[in-house]
Amino acid sequence: MSQDRDRLTKITHNGFDYTFAYDGFGNRKSVSIAGKAAVSHDYKAKNGNLLKSTYANGWEVAYTCDNLDRVTEVKASKDGTSYTIGRYIYDKLGRVARFVDGQVSGKSIRNMGIWKWFR
Repeated sequence: MSQDRDRLTKITHNGFDYTFAYDGFGNRKSVSIAGKAAVSHDYKAKNGNLLKSTYANGWEVAYTCDNLDRVTEVKASKDGTSYTIGRYIYDKLGRVARFVDGQVSGKSIRNMGIWKWFR
């Protein structure tokens, strides 16, 4: 295990090296496994919210936030097709009151095999 400024930079598990890269604000920008990119993250400028995660298998997960910087919607996309994973609804105190599962043609995306990669 390796660290730099209290940030995990490398671990080895089952013979594979996992390396982690960060931006100047300490946000994790990427993860590589055995030297191959596994995921990269894009953030709003100036240490903002996570905007998008891009996975090696082509999936992208995008996050929409409200003016209070709370995640309100999560979407996954691949090959030009976008799926709503779900929406967060907050109460007057700013707590998550409800998560509404995304629906695609009346089917939950969890039953379409999309979730299996994100587990």
